[in-house]
Amino acid sequence: MNDTPIAALEAELRELLGDRGVSVELAARQRASTDGAHLSPVIKEQLPLGLAELVAYPANAELIAATVASAVRHGIPITPRGKGTGNYGQAIPMAGGLVLDMSRARAITEVGDGFITAEAGASMSALEQAANAAGQQILMYPSTANSSVGGFLSGGSGGTGSIKHGSNSDGFVAALDVVHAVPNASLVHVAGEAAQPYVHTYGTAGIIARATVVTEPLQDWRGFFASFDTFEQAISVIREIGQLEPTPRLVSADLATLANALPPDPAIPTDRASLRAILDLSTVAAATALVEAAGGRVEDVREGAQASMRISMMSYNHPIEFLQKAYPDRYFHVEVSGDALVDRIDEVH
Repeated sequence: MNDTPIAALEAELRELLGDRGVSVELAARQRASTDGAHLSPVIKEQLPLGLAELVAYPANAELIAATVASAVRHGIPITPRGKGTGNYGQAIPMAGGLVLDMSRARAITEVGDGFITAEAGASMSALEQAANAAGQQILMYPSTANSSVGGFLSGGSGGTGSIKHGSNSDGFVAALDVVHAVPNASLVHVAGEAAQPYVHTYGTAGIIARATVVTEPLQDWRGFFASFDTFEQAISVIREIGQLEPTPRLVSADLATLANALPPDPAIPTDRASLRAILDLSTVAAATALVEAAGGRVEDVREGAQASMRISMMSYNHPIEFLQKAYPDRYFHVEVSGDALVDRIDEVH
């Protein structure tokens, strides 16, 4: 910590952000240098991959820009960080330097007809709640629903809502206020197609400080839980359920081994394959008929945003995290897309 440029940057940032907005404490630097990369056995063997020398916590979009400008002037590497929930080391400061922790810049600044605007540190669940209060819903949110909007747009790709709306680069982003790594950095507003180069580029093209994403009219969702004797029965209907109209927000199915590792829930019975979905109320009867025709049974249908959020938090990478906790060093996540997930399941396993 005797590096003169770092010391000079620390002093400047304390003037800008206050003492609570800057930390050089080892524990804070270690927390800011860690994400979910331990889920990968390849990356886990290499950890730790970097340690921040300084952590800054700007409280709004304008201070994000000012912090970036200060770091660039002092020649200090910058690693932007949302909530640190990524699984692939995106938030690890491999070059040391400054970690720009944006979790305190979390204001939701506007909810309009068909859009919502928030600072980078606002959680996706907070955006969804604010949109719901206005009779709307965001097009999608990641399985880690408490991740930040800046982190999701920079390092995520899809999640709940992707069956209908695809990835977060498929028309989800209406506009961004970004910060470029230049000595006089300021907020740069980009909209429409001009915003797309900043999506899923991990902050390398520019750091997202504020985002406007698209919303749609709120639907009446239900959390749908079903179980089957075999996984083959579950996947025999998963595609049909996903093709119901209105389109489900999410459909997931897991082997009994994996379902047994999920958080205890009476709607996820032990030793049975589990299917979970977020369905429009109008499609629950059709989904029930499909499940029963395949030899399964409906365990529960739940109302309310929390039921949907619970199902989201047990989708995508999350079941693997639960599985790794239940069976350490035995399982890891493999990304497979397309119809192979259903048609070639034996090869996937």
